[in-house]
Amino acid sequence: MSSLEYNQFMADYILSCINAGKNSVSDICSGAETESQQIERQIKEIEQLRARQNKLDNIVRQLKGYSVKDRSVKTSSLIDISNSKDLAPNISDLCIKICQYIEDNRTATPRDLMENVSSVDENFAVYSSIKLLADGGIIKRSGIERAIVPGDNWKNRPGQYEPNRA
Repeated sequence: MSSLEYNQFMADYILSCINAGKNSVSDICSGAETESQQIERQIKEIEQLRARQNKLDNIVRQLKGYSVKDRSVKTSSLIDISNSKDLAPNISDLCIKICQYIEDNRTATPRDLMENVSSVDENFAVYSSIKLLADGGIIKRSGIERAIVPGDNWKNRPGQYEPNRA
């Protein structure tokens, strides 16, 4: 989100708070914190559903002996985030750190990444960066433990400057 978009979002949010009778800074902050907490709860619910879906998919794979429908992104539609100017600087930096960690360790869990590439207060940004990298095919989940490993589009990872480094 550009600073112009963020400023517009902030102005719209404050205006909606005022229209709802929240006129003080503390009321507006309280409303934003409450909504943020609600969103966090919804994200956790979705993460739990995703984990359950993965377990169910594993059951089908084991029982039928083949994989369920491939939910991965097709190669032709992979996003190239290696040169994206649209990424927020902190997300771009986290994507580079995540890729560097995976390059150094060849595998990782989301928890490994959250503990090793950022501070605790950036966990949501790390998770968002993991999702962005996965959507771009830069990283993928592998095996029953769903470890994070280099994906089909690894050669286009952010921060990659040497053409044959992958």
